[in-house]
Amino acid sequence: MVITVIWGAALFLLLSFAVTKRGLHLFEGIIIWVFLLFIENNVLWLVCMNAKLIEMTKQELDFVALDALRSVIVPLLTILFLEKVSIRERKSGQVRDWIGIVFLLFGIEYAADFLGLLQHISTWQWWWSFSWWAAFVLLSYAMHRLIRRIAKKDVRI
Repeated sequence: MVITVIWGAALFLLLSFAVTKRGLHLFEGIIIWVFLLFIENNVLWLVCMNAKLIEMTKQELDFVALDALRSVIVPLLTILFLEKVSIRERKSGQVRDWIGIVFLLFGIEYAADFLGLLQHISTWQWWWSFSWWAAFVLLSYAMHRLIRRIAKKDVRI
């Protein structure tokens, strides 16, 4: 059941990503997606394997659902957020978007915990998750700005 819901959400996001108005170039999206996968996999490796603060599920189908969550849903939501922020003019709307995406990613992590895909150890503090997702969004925004700066240098004559 969990795998059906998560893969359904992943396919919905992929389809919406394909048909929405683009604020990012295709190659920007690909580079940011790979960067986000790199960051998330390394941090998850450190937290799960080395520090043993989060335990992943042992069931194969739940692990596939968790992989879809990590590899498709979280990067796509972040890229859609970056597109929305790059289009917005008003700062109040951008601040609302920043707060919204951090709380959305935070909620996705705890929904995965509730569904049994992850298990936070009893010493885990909720603000660790919140600060991780805030840093994740800031890193993705910094990578987006870096790619834009490099692209503008190549276009100038």
